[in-house]
Amino acid sequence: MKSPSAQSDPLVGLFGPGDRLFVTPVITGVLRDRGTTIERAREMYIRHFGEERTLSDVEFRLAFGAILDAVAALWQGTGHEATSTFLEHCRQVGDQLATRRVPFAEFIVALYFFEDACLAVEGLKHDTRTDRAFDRLSHQIIGAVAGAFVSRISGEAAALRVTLERDIQRLAPSSRTVFHGLVGKSPAMRRLFARLGAAAPRKTTVLLVGETGTGKELCARAIHELSDRRRGPFVPVNCAAIPREILASELFGHRKGAFTGAISDSRGLIASAEHGTLFLDEVTEMDEAAQVALLRVLEEHTVRPIGSAGERPVDVRFVAATNREPEEAVAMGKLRLDLFHRLAATTIEVPPLRERMEDLPILVEYLLARYAAAESTPRPSVSDDAMEALKRYSWPGNVRELANCLESAATFTSAGLLQATDLPERIFRTSDPAGRSTFRSSLGAHPHQPASAPAPAHPPESSRVGAASNTAATGNPTSAGIPQAASAGSHAPQPVVRRPTIHEAELEQIRQAIAEFHGNKAAAARALGISRKRLYAKLRELEGRTGDDSADTHDDLNDESDDAEK
Repeated sequence: MKSPSAQSDPLVGLFGPGDRLFVTPVITGVLRDRGTTIERAREMYIRHFGEERTLSDVEFRLAFGAILDAVAALWQGTGHEATSTFLEHCRQVGDQLATRRVPFAEFIVALYFFEDACLAVEGLKHDTRTDRAFDRLSHQIIGAVAGAFVSRISGEAAALRVTLERDIQRLAPSSRTVFHGLVGKSPAMRRLFARLGAAAPRKTTVLLVGETGTGKELCARAIHELSDRRRGPFVPVNCAAIPREILASELFGHRKGAFTGAISDSRGLIASAEHGTLFLDEVTEMDEAAQVALLRVLEEHTVRPIGSAGERPVDVRFVAATNREPEEAVAMGKLRLDLFHRLAATTIEVPPLRERMEDLPILVEYLLARYAAAESTPRPSVSDDAMEALKRYSWPGNVRELANCLESAATFTSAGLLQATDLPERIFRTSDPAGRSTFRSSLGAHPHQPASAPAPAHPPESSRVGAASNTAATGNPTSAGIPQAASAGSHAPQPVVRRPTIHEAELEQIRQAIAEFHGNKAAAARALGISRKRLYAKLRELEGRTGDDSADTHDDLNDESDDAEK
């Protein structure tokens, strides 16, 4: 055995003073009786892991034979050549372990058995100095093997990701049920998946139009993740949640001293999305000055921080969203026409839940599974009556409301079965679900709703009411208001059932919607699928009010204030 000089000895720094005296006899014996050492270590490995072991006998001998070759190279060699040979043998072991998918913890345990086998060859007892010297050597082996192991696993994972991404791109959108967090298989969702996939690789600005709770931010994230900007940041901004007086500063940044409170420079959210995507949610809530500045950024691809004399270029893709009808927002002065044209280069409508109710069962399963995973609890099942109640409800809050409803129900359910009574009261209460459909059809179709919406499964109560369902002075009801006899042969008089008129049903539905949104008529109008102006007109018609719009104007101001606060 060579005795390397101190100047070129690769073990210098690996062992402390005097440690070589303790470890040299052991290594010398192990290299002389390598077969015996490996077999003894293999026997301990088999006794410990039994049938659950990963390495076969041949693979174990090859792996620890390579480790002995690495130790021999380090112990007998000199200089960088010895270190390189040691590392090369350890890399071979790491590659082998990664190829066989051996849990790294299993290898560490086997290595400790190997240490015991090495000490047993010379009949040495464990002592502090020898154990410490072997630990240092083992740590060098573990580090070198782990480096190769992780490198191989990471390379295979990267290659697998590329393959999977390529396969996903080949996969037709119509065959997907989960698409970057969006769930559905209805025709409306298949169209949405296809449009998102087509828009993502482009450089154009995208405007997402849809009601609150439909998943517009998920759509924006899908566009980002499917684009070549996916390695850059995705920066979401809720324009309605930032006070208007500081929105411009938040978006465009500012210089120190530009205004009271500007104690330091700020890059701004646009600059923070460099090489990525900026998502402007509720873009119609920006004030006109901010909209003008945003238009310049979109057209010139530069941004000027507040208080700065110059502009700087930015490389950001913009995705905007609104829960208003864009044309209506322009008419109301909420959105500048020139900004609308610039944002709407690519417009994608996100369908409300009521237009894709066939997706409800898989949405329920997906949301409950997500809740169970977050809470580390079993996923509850859904009873037939609960599913029927969920299908009857109109979901004005869309998927967000559904998720909150299921989370609440899962919290209070027992025995792992979600019953209808576990749902919030507004979901399972026994009011006629068809009344809402009749009400909507009488007011006019929702902006997102097809003109030929399918008829409700049960005819609305108001359609079963005759135009003259009043009782005559004699006490005999008119024929239109008398229910049919229970059987053809029954001649017993049937009791008169007082049905609500269409006007009464409409007024009650309006009142319920306004109550649900705590008196905010703007929110109630959006939930009912009509404009706020139409809701006020309907209220005046149903309540007999005429000619005085001052109260409506006052309500308008209150509603706008409520929306701003939210």
